[in-house]
Amino acid sequence: MLSCLLLTATAFGQGPGKLPAKVEKDVLAATIRVNGRTGGCGVVIVPHDDKSINVYALTAAHLVEDSKEALVFPFSEPPGKEPLKAYVIDRRPIAGEDIALLRIEDPDGRLTGALPIAKRIREAPFSAFSVGLVPKEQTVRAEKTIGAPEVNKGGAKAKFWECAAEPEEGRSGGPLVDDSGRLLGICSGSHEKKGYYTHLEAIHKIVNSSDIGVSFK
Repeated sequence: MLSCLLLTATAFGQGPGKLPAKVEKDVLAATIRVNGRTGGCGVVIVPHDDKSINVYALTAAHLVEDSKEALVFPFSEPPGKEPLKAYVIDRRPIAGEDIALLRIEDPDGRLTGALPIAKRIREAPFSAFSVGLVPKEQTVRAEKTIGAPEVNKGGAKAKFWECAAEPEEGRSGGPLVDDSGRLLGICSGSHEKKGYYTHLEAIHKIVNSSDIGVSFK
Protein backbone atom coordinates (compact mmCIF):
# COMPACT_ATOMS: atom_id res chain seq x y z
CA MET A 1 0.00 0.00 0.00
CA LEU A 2 1.24 3.49 -0.85
CA SER A 3 2.27 5.40 2.26
CA CYS A 4 1.87 9.17 2.57
CA LEU A 5 5.09 10.95 3.44
CA LEU A 6 6.02 14.53 4.14
CA LEU A 7 8.32 14.64 1.24
CA THR A 8 11.98 17.29 0.61
CA ALA A 9 14.64 17.22 -1.89
CA THR A 10 18.20 17.11 -0.67
CA ALA A 11 19.62 15.41 -3.73
CA PHE A 12 18.73 14.87 -7.35
CA GLY A 13 16.62 11.93 -8.39
CA GLN A 14 17.36 9.58 -11.24
CA GLY A 15 15.98 11.69 -14.10
CA PRO A 16 18.56 13.50 -16.25
CA GLY A 17 18.59 17.17 -17.14
CA LYS A 18 17.86 20.50 -15.56
CA LEU A 19 15.03 22.99 -15.85
CA PRO A 20 15.78 26.13 -17.88
CA ALA A 21 16.47 29.03 -15.50
CA LYS A 22 13.34 31.01 -16.50
CA VAL A 23 11.10 27.95 -16.14
CA GLU A 24 12.63 27.07 -12.76
CA LYS A 25 11.98 30.62 -11.53
CA ASP A 26 8.33 30.41 -12.61
CA VAL A 27 7.85 26.98 -11.02
CA LEU A 28 9.32 28.11 -7.71
CA ALA A 29 7.17 31.26 -7.73
CA ALA A 30 4.06 29.09 -8.10
CA THR A 31 4.96 26.65 -5.31
CA ILE A 32 3.66 27.33 -1.80
CA ARG A 33 4.12 25.94 1.68
CA VAL A 34 0.99 24.36 3.14
CA ASN A 35 0.93 24.13 6.92
CA GLY A 36 -2.15 22.11 7.62
CA ARG A 37 -2.06 19.40 10.27
CA THR A 38 1.13 17.96 8.88
CA GLY A 39 2.77 20.51 6.56
CA GLY A 40 4.12 20.25 3.05
CA CYS A 41 3.72 22.00 -0.31
CA GLY A 42 1.15 23.01 -2.89
CA VAL A 43 1.07 24.72 -6.28
CA VAL A 44 -0.90 27.73 -7.50
CA ILE A 45 -2.85 27.07 -10.70
CA VAL A 46 -4.97 30.25 -10.92
CA PRO A 47 -3.54 33.65 -9.86
CA HIS A 48 -5.75 36.49 -8.63
CA ASP A 49 -6.69 39.36 -10.91
CA ASP A 50 -8.05 42.89 -10.50
CA LYS A 51 -11.54 41.58 -9.84
CA SER A 52 -10.75 39.09 -7.07
CA ILE A 53 -8.40 38.46 -4.16
CA ASN A 54 -8.79 34.70 -4.60
CA VAL A 55 -5.97 32.41 -5.71
CA TYR A 56 -6.51 28.70 -6.41
CA ALA A 57 -4.00 25.95 -5.67
CA LEU A 58 -3.67 22.18 -5.56
CA THR A 59 -2.09 20.12 -2.79
CA ALA A 60 -2.18 16.56 -1.45
CA ALA A 61 -5.42 15.71 0.38
CA HIS A 62 -3.51 14.05 3.21
CA LEU A 63 -1.94 17.41 4.14
CA VAL A 64 -5.32 18.93 4.98
CA GLU A 65 -7.05 15.66 5.98
CA ASP A 66 -10.65 16.49 7.00
CA SER A 67 -9.97 20.18 7.67
CA LYS A 68 -11.98 22.89 5.93
CA GLU A 69 -9.13 25.40 6.20
CA ALA A 70 -5.33 25.53 5.95
CA LEU A 71 -2.57 28.12 6.28
CA VAL A 72 -0.27 28.77 3.34
CA PHE A 73 2.91 30.78 2.75
CA PRO A 74 4.74 31.86 -0.42
CA PHE A 75 8.01 29.93 -0.76
CA SER A 76 9.90 33.14 -1.43
CA GLU A 77 9.02 34.91 1.82
CA PRO A 78 11.27 34.85 4.90
CA PRO A 79 10.01 33.25 8.14
CA GLY A 80 7.81 35.37 10.37
CA LYS A 81 5.29 36.57 7.82
CA GLU A 82 1.60 36.13 8.56
CA PRO A 83 0.11 33.11 6.79
CA LEU A 84 -2.55 33.36 4.13
CA LYS A 85 -5.83 31.62 4.87
CA ALA A 86 -6.91 28.86 2.49
CA TYR A 87 -10.23 27.05 2.23
CA VAL A 88 -10.59 23.47 1.00
CA ILE A 89 -13.24 23.66 -1.72
CA ASP A 90 -12.85 20.14 -3.13
CA ARG A 91 -10.88 17.04 -2.26
CA ARG A 92 -10.43 13.52 -3.57
CA PRO A 93 -9.89 11.14 -0.67
CA ILE A 94 -6.57 10.20 0.86
CA ALA A 95 -7.74 6.64 0.22
CA GLY A 96 -7.77 7.28 -3.53
CA GLU A 97 -6.38 10.07 -5.69
CA ASP A 98 -5.08 12.15 -2.74
CA ILE A 99 -5.66 15.64 -4.16
CA ALA A 100 -7.31 18.79 -2.77
CA LEU A 101 -8.29 22.12 -4.34
CA LEU A 102 -7.72 25.25 -2.23
CA ARG A 103 -9.10 28.77 -2.48
CA ILE A 104 -6.58 31.17 -0.96
CA GLU A 105 -7.38 34.74 0.10
CA ASP A 106 -4.47 36.92 -1.04
CA PRO A 107 -5.56 40.59 -0.76
CA ASP A 108 -2.00 41.97 -0.97
CA GLY A 109 -0.85 39.96 -3.98
CA ARG A 110 1.83 37.98 -2.16
CA LEU A 111 1.38 34.94 -4.41
CA THR A 112 2.85 35.99 -7.74
CA GLY A 113 3.12 32.77 -9.76
CA ALA A 114 0.82 30.14 -11.26
CA LEU A 115 1.48 27.07 -13.39
CA PRO A 116 -0.48 25.96 -16.45
CA ILE A 117 -1.79 22.40 -16.35
CA ALA A 118 -0.61 20.06 -19.07
CA LYS A 119 -3.42 19.44 -21.54
CA ARG A 120 -2.09 16.23 -23.06
CA ILE A 121 -1.59 13.10 -20.98
CA ARG A 122 1.67 11.55 -22.11
CA GLU A 123 2.88 7.99 -21.83
CA ALA A 124 5.63 6.99 -19.37
CA PRO A 125 8.59 6.74 -19.29
CA PHE A 126 9.56 10.40 -19.49
CA SER A 127 11.75 12.89 -17.62
CA ALA A 128 10.18 15.43 -15.27
CA PHE A 129 10.99 17.63 -12.27
CA SER A 130 9.60 17.84 -8.75
CA VAL A 131 9.70 20.74 -6.31
CA GLY A 132 10.05 20.56 -2.54
CA LEU A 133 11.59 22.38 0.36
CA VAL A 134 14.29 22.05 2.96
CA PRO A 135 14.28 24.27 6.08
CA LYS A 136 15.77 27.33 4.36
CA GLU A 137 15.39 26.84 0.62
CA GLN A 138 13.33 25.44 -2.21
CA THR A 139 14.77 22.65 -4.31
CA VAL A 140 14.03 21.34 -7.79
CA ARG A 141 14.83 17.69 -8.41
CA ALA A 142 15.09 15.82 -11.70
CA GLU A 143 12.81 12.77 -11.83
CA LYS A 144 12.41 9.77 -14.12
CA THR A 145 8.74 8.84 -14.46
CA ILE A 146 8.71 5.12 -15.19
CA GLY A 147 5.03 4.19 -15.22
CA ALA A 148 1.44 5.02 -14.33
CA PRO A 149 0.11 2.03 -12.35
CA GLU A 150 -3.12 1.72 -10.41
CA VAL A 151 -2.08 1.81 -6.75
CA ASN A 152 -3.95 0.50 -3.73
CA LYS A 153 -3.86 3.50 -1.43
CA GLY A 154 -5.76 3.24 1.83
CA GLY A 155 -8.01 0.50 0.47
CA ALA A 156 -8.92 2.30 -2.78
CA LYS A 157 -7.29 2.06 -6.19
CA ALA A 158 -6.21 5.10 -8.17
CA LYS A 159 -3.76 5.83 -10.98
CA PHE A 160 -0.47 7.51 -9.99
CA TRP A 161 2.71 8.51 -11.76
CA GLU A 162 5.50 6.23 -10.54
CA CYS A 163 8.98 7.80 -10.33
CA ALA A 164 12.26 5.93 -9.99
CA ALA A 165 13.56 7.92 -7.00
CA GLU A 166 12.01 7.84 -3.53
CA PRO A 167 11.13 11.32 -2.23
CA GLU A 168 12.31 12.57 1.15
CA GLU A 169 10.47 14.59 3.80
CA GLY A 170 9.06 17.98 2.80
CA ARG A 171 8.00 17.32 -0.81
CA SER A 172 4.40 16.16 -0.25
CA GLY A 173 1.79 18.19 -2.14
CA GLY A 174 4.41 19.80 -4.38
CA PRO A 175 4.26 19.80 -8.19
CA LEU A 176 5.64 17.41 -10.77
CA VAL A 177 6.31 19.41 -13.96
CA ASP A 178 7.73 18.95 -17.45
CA ASP A 179 10.63 20.97 -18.85
CA SER A 180 8.21 23.71 -19.97
CA GLY A 181 6.83 24.14 -16.44
CA ARG A 182 3.47 22.49 -17.14
CA LEU A 183 1.88 20.72 -14.19
CA LEU A 184 1.79 16.92 -14.54
CA GLY A 185 1.18 15.64 -10.99
CA ILE A 186 1.12 16.28 -7.25
CA CYS A 187 3.49 14.50 -4.85
CA SER A 188 1.58 11.96 -2.76
CA GLY A 189 3.94 9.43 -1.17
CA SER A 190 6.28 6.50 -1.64
CA HIS A 191 6.33 2.73 -1.79
CA GLU A 192 9.25 0.34 -2.06
CA LYS A 193 11.70 3.21 -2.59
CA LYS A 194 9.75 4.74 -5.48
CA GLY A 195 7.92 8.06 -5.58
CA TYR A 196 4.21 8.39 -6.41
CA TYR A 197 2.48 11.47 -7.74
CA THR A 198 -1.25 12.04 -8.26
CA HIS A 199 -1.88 11.45 -11.97
CA LEU A 200 -2.73 14.19 -14.47
CA GLU A 201 -6.11 12.52 -15.05
CA ALA A 202 -7.04 13.26 -11.42
CA ILE A 203 -5.90 16.88 -11.80
CA HIS A 204 -8.08 17.30 -14.90
CA LYS A 205 -11.00 15.73 -13.07
CA ILE A 206 -10.89 17.98 -10.00
CA VAL A 207 -10.34 21.26 -11.89
CA ASN A 208 -12.92 20.46 -14.57
CA SER A 209 -15.53 19.96 -11.86
CA SER A 210 -14.90 23.54 -10.65
CA ASP A 211 -15.36 26.92 -12.29
CA ILE A 212 -12.07 28.67 -11.57
CA GLY A 213 -10.66 29.57 -15.00
CA VAL A 214 -7.78 27.10 -15.18
CA SER A 215 -5.18 27.46 -17.93
CA PHE A 216 -4.31 24.29 -19.90
CA LYS A 217 -1.25 24.21 -22.12
